[in-house]
Amino acid sequence: MEKRAGTILTVFTMVWLFRVSCVAAPVSADIKMFCRTRCVNDYRGFDACFEQCISEKTATGIVEFGDAQASDPNAVGTDPGRGHTITVGGRYFFPIGLYNIFPEDMAQVQAAGFNLVHAHTSCCNEDELEMHEHFLSEAERTGMKVFLMPVFPPNRLEGADPENLRLLSRAVQRRAQSPALMFWFLFPRPRFEEDISAEAVGDIRFFTSENDPNHPLVAAVSQEKSIMDYMPAGNWIMVAPFPLPYYPIDMVRNQVRSAVAAAAGQRPVLAMLQAHYDTGVFPLEFGNVRPSEEELYNMAHQAVANGAKGLVFWDVHGEKIDVLRHPGAWPALRRVATDLSAHSFIYVMKDSLRKVALSPQNAPVDLLLKEDDTDYYLLAVNHGRRHLDIQINLSGLDLASVEPMPHYLRPDLYVAPPTEQQDFGQSDIVPLQSYTRMYEEKDTGLRHRMRKFNFSGGVLSFEMQPIDVWWFRIAKPETPADRYSE
Repeated sequence: MEKRAGTILTVFTMVWLFRVSCVAAPVSADIKMFCRTRCVNDYRGFDACFEQCISEKTATGIVEFGDAQASDPNAVGTDPGRGHTITVGGRYFFPIGLYNIFPEDMAQVQAAGFNLVHAHTSCCNEDELEMHEHFLSEAERTGMKVFLMPVFPPNRLEGADPENLRLLSRAVQRRAQSPALMFWFLFPRPRFEEDISAEAVGDIRFFTSENDPNHPLVAAVSQEKSIMDYMPAGNWIMVAPFPLPYYPIDMVRNQVRSAVAAAAGQRPVLAMLQAHYDTGVFPLEFGNVRPSEEELYNMAHQAVANGAKGLVFWDVHGEKIDVLRHPGAWPALRRVATDLSAHSFIYVMKDSLRKVALSPQNAPVDLLLKEDDTDYYLLAVNHGRRHLDIQINLSGLDLASVEPMPHYLRPDLYVAPPTEQQDFGQSDIVPLQSYTRMYEEKDTGLRHRMRKFNFSGGVLSFEMQPIDVWWFRIAKPETPADRYSE
């Protein structure tokens, strides 16, 4: 009996020592990344979930991030080490989304370079739920990710009887099972003070997290002053600046910068950008207008340069114009999405710790410097409405060569004077300018060309036209290891 008791004690001691050794061992970066992905939206709170996840993964001996993610290749998370760059299945992912499309449009939207879509339906009676499941199925078939509203309108939760709550809960749970679902979305409000309250948004988040702890919920606002009020309501934050034709185009970068500052390194910021004609949200003094191709491109890169980790272009249906079926709007948006998709590998790179210097310092230009092992990538965005002679001092970088990267915007255009001037203080930015193609029906196939490009003495010099955007590839010096790797 004593011998048996001693054997049991010995086994217990060995198990205890094994578990202690597992917990005490250093936790790999792969396990930490996996647990951050798992816990991004856990209803218990991130810290409690993360602690339990780390304990479980170290105790079970799972040390390879790839192996862990193989069991859940659709898990959505972020990497705090890259400013909360978004991950899907452990791989970096830059969302390029389009709002409010139909299942029959999915293939052409995917072919244009989009990887994220929103369903043109609300939630959640039986018919709407069936439409969502059809939408999710088609998205999975075409390799697209989806974002949906968990409850709309929000007052469906207020005073809902048990049967309705069960319906709403079942709707969230069923849609959460789809591999195509990426995140839950709250409509871009408040535009006005009486719109959805922060408390109501919080209630929706709690309800959604209880029924689906694995997908993040994104709170979206369209007023800069509301960012701080609604920041706690979501796991991620999205700004929805709709500047044209009412506000200056640099409203995009201002809202993204404000949201990034408010997020304080704790969550990613996304930007929803207008892509449609305005047909009556406000009284129009300029007529029905939509952003030009150049404005679409500029607003997207304003957002990226100032810290956005994903983009969604706003389109609406019903009484308003459908971008996909408009002969001018869709080709322009398609070209912009194609170019964004081609450059998306840059957006998820780490921000460089090196610095470059802009001259003149007060020029309306945002700079973003990314890098990997072999190259730097420099983004320059003119968010002003005038020509600029720019110099960027690159002497702080170890570099071998500099070259401008081509993009798909055509050079055959001229800029007309603004339809109407408004007083914006000292700013030279006006609400609207008319961008007109010189050969509207003729696609020359030419690339937008760099003007006055020069690099010497560590200084990059070039001209920027109004709302101009440029990427540069800056090659790092080749190391001996690089030479022999070929």
